[in-house]
Amino acid sequence: MKYAMLIAGIAFLFWSCRQEEKKAFKRYDGPQEEIYDVGVKYSEKGRVSVEMKTPVQLRYLNGDKVFPDSVNIVFFDSLGTRITTIRSDSGRFDNAKNIYTVIGKVVVVNSVKQEYLYTSELNWNPGTQKVYNDKPNKIIRRQTSSILNGTGLDARQDFSVMSLRKVNGVVKME
Repeated sequence: MKYAMLIAGIAFLFWSCRQEEKKAFKRYDGPQEEIYDVGVKYSEKGRVSVEMKTPVQLRYLNGDKVFPDSVNIVFFDSLGTRITTIRSDSGRFDNAKNIYTVIGKVVVVNSVKQEYLYTSELNWNPGTQKVYNDKPNKIIRRQTSSILNGTGLDARQDFSVMSLRKVNGVVKME
């Protein structure tokens, strides 16, 4: 009996003293910051050139940002007049590439030219001030009643100049 208790005691000591298995460290990859009712203005030489508003912004450790809700962007001319607006379902910012992308039902309205662009995705590079995509696009020009369809788009950030890479559509000539 003494030996049984001695063996049980030694077994208990070994069992209680053994090291716990270490769990592998799992790094948190979720957002570091959540901001609500976001309004961001970009200025050049002291004047606002672009304004973005979104209900929610998630910022990650690497500097990337996700806008899971609608994104509304306004481009202004040199006099501060609103010339182009963009509305999308969501968006993101790739910090490493310095590229903003809006996604979903993207609608661009150029009020000066009375042009409407419908697409599923647009990329904007604030450094080059260029907007582009490789997606299907539809441009409606109210002044000429023309409808252009094409794949791939290149434009200035204010959409004063736009070009489709692969075009098809009906153009009304006067």
